[in-house]
Amino acid sequence: MSKTFLEVFPTLKVEKGYEGLLEKAEVTKISANHDKSHIRIYLHAKHLIDKKKIWYLENQIRSQLFADHPDIEVKIIESYALSSQYTAENLMREYKESILDELNAYSVLTYNLLRVAKIEFPAPSKMKLFLEDTIIAKTRGTEVVEFL
Repeated sequence: MSKTFLEVFPTLKVEKGYEGLLEKAEVTKISANHDKSHIRIYLHAKHLIDKKKIWYLENQIRSQLFADHPDIEVKIIESYALSSQYTAENLMREYKESILDELNAYSVLTYNLLRVAKIEFPAPSKMKLFLEDTIIAKTRGTEVVEFL
């Protein structure tokens, strides 16, 4: 059975405003590799959480709860159950900056492909992505699509 983020991490100190964001977010699972150097926290929410806020939480967990073990990597893997108001168009409008942030952390090349791409929505839940006509787009464009 899952618990809210604040129930799982009751002693974690976060910036003002995070409590409201996390009070309904649920931790569904926590796992670690064999030598406990990588900890994965599976977070499920009914609202979008900005990627920079996820990274902030990872850093706070690592620095506050694992201060004696500086080599531990903490990764929050988020999933969402969003209402039908989140069409592809609405989702991209609201979450594009977080998508770009995450893509930039993955690959600067693919980040730049999406950043300059033209995006159209012929229907609320259908997105057309137009990449620049470059060699990089031709060789790495599939990565952008798979990432999305």
